[in-house]
Amino acid sequence: SIAKMASSSSVPKDIHRLTVEDWKAIFDQLESGPRDKLRNSIENALKKKKPNNAKKRRIADLDSDHDKEEQTNTNTTSAEPPQKKLKASTPSIDDICRDLREQATKDEIKKIVVGGLIVNDANEMLVLQRAKNEFMPNIYEIPSGTKDPEDNTLIDCLGREIKEESGLVLSETLQFVGSFDYKSNSGKPTRQFNFCVAVESTEKVTISDEHQAFAWIKQSELFEAESGDNKYTDVVSKITPQVRDILRKGFKTLTQ
Repeated sequence: SIAKMASSSSVPKDIHRLTVEDWKAIFDQLESGPRDKLRNSIENALKKKKPNNAKKRRIADLDSDHDKEEQTNTNTTSAEPPQKKLKASTPSIDDICRDLREQATKDEIKKIVVGGLIVNDANEMLVLQRAKNEFMPNIYEIPSGTKDPEDNTLIDCLGREIKEESGLVLSETLQFVGSFDYKSNSGKPTRQFNFCVAVESTEKVTISDEHQAFAWIKQSELFEAESGDNKYTDVVSKITPQVRDILRKGFKTLTQ
């Protein structure tokens, strides 16, 4: 009977779905009944194998969810991550000093001087009066000095000169405010770099033999005289125009 059905076009198309257990059950039925019931037994077995509509719906829903998940994963993968806005970095004091020295070398500057703008609690800036026997005697200047070979950096030189000329201790270099050029006593092209600085305390100023006096000047002394309404005070009148300009820039920087 099986062979006859196999050669017949009436064989169910999904007969391949029957398992060994299904065929055993079919043959058990054949042994207890006529063999012409073979087709009916096969069809009954296949009906038991067909999922009901509810199961079909569940399978369809699972397939749909799987498709959606794949689409979501594809979109997530292909989407470019949001770009972070880059903030412009502020150059460090060390970077600024390196650039200043490189530029001075290009400009064939033979001597480097570093100066510090020091402000006390009353918002007054420190100036020192040079000794009578010094180069450019009696003028007032900010604490400053020549970079020596033992100074590894401009800031090393700045801290050393502030300590030697005023007795104050450098605690922080705040900002570069400008430079100016001049000829040294020996005629060398010289450039002075000037920085706003903070010191540990401004209560006790101790000057060196290179100076004869010191003074604290107010911002108004520089700007009122500049307008022409008032004459410079005795101290400010003894400050060179280049240093007065640096002092003005220093006050503006510290009050911003």
